[in-house]
Amino acid sequence: MQTVTLPTIEVDNSILLSLKSSTKELAYKMKFYTAVALYQKRKLSLGKSAEFLGMDRLDFIKALQQENIPIFDYSNNEINEIVDDTESLSKLLKWLLSQITEKGRWISKKVCNDVLRICGEL
Repeated sequence: MQTVTLPTIEVDNSILLSLKSSTKELAYKMKFYTAVALYQKRKLSLGKSAEFLGMDRLDFIKALQQENIPIFDYSNNEINEIVDDTESLSKLLKWLLSQITEKGRWISKKVCNDVLRICGEL
């Protein structure tokens, strides 16, 4: 992986004193909150945000939890779409299961085509 160095940020010493933070701690916090902001604005994925901080996804999730930052932040429309998709998938799986149990162990070509057609409608 090739890295780049970004320009240095000058911070008044009084800021460090107010935050009761070392330069190293402040630099990490600035990088962390940048990763969080980019993740929340969907500019970086969860994995890329973790990579930005030099950690794996699970550690990034734990860091978000420690800061009480939601891992998933969906709009009402997005949640409704997920619920609708889940309900459609549930109906499809119930139908498929009924076809398998009614027809025996083998799924006919017609059933497979019906499943593919229904999946295409989702």
